[in-house]
This record gives sequence, structure tokens and C-alpha cells, in this order.
Amino acid sequence: MWSERSNCVRLLTGSKAFNSFIDECKVVDLSLLGKKFTWFDPKNKMSWVDRFLVDEYWLVCFNDLIQQGYDRSISGHISILLYNSSVDC
Repeated sequence: MWSERSNCVRLLTGSKAFNSFIDECKVVDLSLLGKKFTWFDPKNKMSWVDRFLVDEYWLVCFNDLIQQGYDRSISGHISILLYNSSVDC
């Protein structure tokens, strides 16, 4: 089973509240291409804390949305780009 964290303590109350928020607002948590985690710390902790949440209507209008992860530079967070793969950039 895939986990959003590695070497981190999981706070179930916060996770459940966040997942309920996603469900209630009817937003979609897009898959992340290129990376498994979005945040890293020096003690080898990793987590998927950064993400784009999009309205279901967006997926109708932009059905080829991609959330792409890139290497981190200065901070512990990676860069994430949201783009429509059917549009030639």
C-alpha cells in the first residue's frame, strides 16, 4: 500500500480532517508525476504535503491536467508544475 509519508509520524486526526475536506469540497487530488514525495528534511523524513487540488469541473474543461514534480533546490520542498498536456507549451 502506498503511503504519503516515510519515516514520519502520521497524525490521524489531521489526515482524516484533510481527507474529509477534500471529499466535502468535491475537489480532486491529482496524481504526482516524477516524484513520490514533495517534502524532504535532513533526517531522511519525506512526505507528500504539497499538491494541487482541482474542482471536478476543471477536469471536464482541462481533461489532460498533469501535476509534475521537479527536483528541490534550496528548501525542503520540490517545485510542482500544473499543466494541460494537450496544450503544446
